[in-house]
Amino acid sequence: MKHNKRGRSAASAHYFVIGLLALCALFFTILIVILLVTKSSKDVPSDGSKEDQAIGVSQETESEQNEPDIVEETEPEAADADERQDEVLSDSFAYRAPDRLYVHFIDVGQGDATLFIQGDHTMLVDTGSASSAAAASTRDLLKYLEELGVDHLDYLVLTHGHEDHVGRAMDVMQSFEIDQLIADFGNAEGYVTNTMERAEHIGLKTMKPEGGEELPLGDAKVQILTGRVTTIPSSGDETTDVNNQSIGLRVTYGENSFLLYGDGESEYEKYLLASGYKLKSDVLKVPHHGFEASLSDEILEKIHPKYAVISSAKKSNFGFPSDATLQKLGLAEVATFCTNRLGNVVAVADGNSITWSTNDIGK
Repeated sequence: MKHNKRGRSAASAHYFVIGLLALCALFFTILIVILLVTKSSKDVPSDGSKEDQAIGVSQETESEQNEPDIVEETEPEAADADERQDEVLSDSFAYRAPDRLYVHFIDVGQGDATLFIQGDHTMLVDTGSASSAAAASTRDLLKYLEELGVDHLDYLVLTHGHEDHVGRAMDVMQSFEIDQLIADFGNAEGYVTNTMERAEHIGLKTMKPEGGEELPLGDAKVQILTGRVTTIPSSGDETTDVNNQSIGLRVTYGENSFLLYGDGESEYEKYLLASGYKLKSDVLKVPHHGFEASLSDEILEKIHPKYAVISSAKKSNFGFPSDATLQKLGLAEVATFCTNRLGNVVAVADGNSITWSTNDIGK
C-alpha cells in the first residue's frame, strides 16, 4: 500500500511540472505576439511625421512659387533627417520664380557686393574686399553665389577702384562665366591694374559706360546714370577723388526701382542732380556705407526712397554707418536695412511691390 501511494504522488508531481511548463510557454508566446504587433504599428508613419513635414515644405515652396524667409527646422529622429532638412533649406534659397527680380545685398563687411537676378540673367555690382580681416568676419561671396546656383554673370560691374569694392574681382573672373565687364578706372594702379590685366588676359569683353546707356537684364532694365565722372558741376574742375568717380545705376522692374552709386559723395551727388535723369526710386543702396558726407538732404528728397540698404562692417574702423545718416533716414521715414546687424539682405520685387528677408548663408 505504501508503494502505490508513492507512485501516485510521483505521477501527480510529473503532471504538475508539465502543466507549469505549458503555461510558461503560452505566456511567452502571447508576449512575443504583443511585441511584434507593437513594433509593426511603430513602423507605419503618421500623417505628421518629420519626413512628411520636410517634404511638405518643399512642395509648398514649389506650388506657391515664393522664396520663404525662413524654413522652420524640426528636431530630427536620425542623422539622415538633418541631411533632408539641409536639402530643403538649400532648395528654398536657390529657388527663383521667373517673374520676380531678386536683389541680394550680400554682407561682405566693409565693402559692397550686390547681386541682381531676373529669370536666368544676373548682374553683380562690386565684389567686396579680399583682405583676410574681411574674409574672417563676413560672408564668403563665392560660397554665397554657389549656394544660389549662380554659375554665369551677364554683367560684372565694378563701380570704382577701391579695394573694398573690387578686391575679389579676380576671384569672380576665375570662378564664373562673365559676358561683360563694366568698369572704367582711369589711371589705376596696384590691385585695380592687376584686375584689368586679368580681364584682358582671359579675353573678357569690357565696356566703359556712359550716362544714358540702357542694358537689358531679362525683363528688368539697367540704366547707367554716370560713367566715370571727371568734372564736378559746381566748379568745373577735374576730380581725382576715386569715390566721386563711381558708376551710378538705376535698375527697374515693372514699377519697382533700385538706385546705387558706389561711394559717391556730396560733389558726386551734385553731378547726379544736374544730370536730368530720373532718380526717384523705391530702394536706395546708401552710398559710401552710410558715411554722413555721402547723403545730402537734397538728393534724399529727390530719390524719395521707401527703403534703404547700408553695407558696412560690424566693427567699422571708419564709424560706418554714421549716426547722422541713420537719423536722416529715420526722419525721412525710410525703412533701413543694415548688413552689419542683419547679415545678407534680400529684396524680391514683383513689379508692383517689394518684400524683404535676411539670411546667414555664406558664413
